[in-house]
Amino acid sequence: VAVLNMAVKGHFSGSSIKFNQTVSSVTSQVAIDQDSWGIDVIGSGNFILIEPYAGVGFVSTSSTIGSSASASIFDTTFTTGSAAKDDYSSVKFLLGAQFNLLFLKVGLEYMNVYEKSRYSAKVSLAF
Repeated sequence: VAVLNMAVKGHFSGSSIKFNQTVSSVTSQVAIDQDSWGIDVIGSGNFILIEPYAGVGFVSTSSTIGSSASASIFDTTFTTGSAAKDDYSSVKFLLGAQFNLLFLKVGLEYMNVYEKSRYSAKVSLAF
């Protein structure tokens, strides 16, 4: 007998890094900020030895880089008070299965997000 499960999963993360850079005796502070968030809807079936699952979601990322003076990070024309911002978003697809073998669990997963494919595997012990 299969048991069907549905889940909604959300996530948010943010990061910020700042450092000083000296170029031609001029010191500037460079700041890089990134935020991302997303939401997934995942469905799975729980059979005796296998739990297949599939999901679809949405992911959005925003990145900003700025400088308090001239900075030569990517381009020497990045001048005082300059900032560059980029926003990305993508639909996310995932498909996988977990095999439950007594004390051993083996998982395989395929995911496609930002037009990139990712394959992963896991092995775990269950007591």
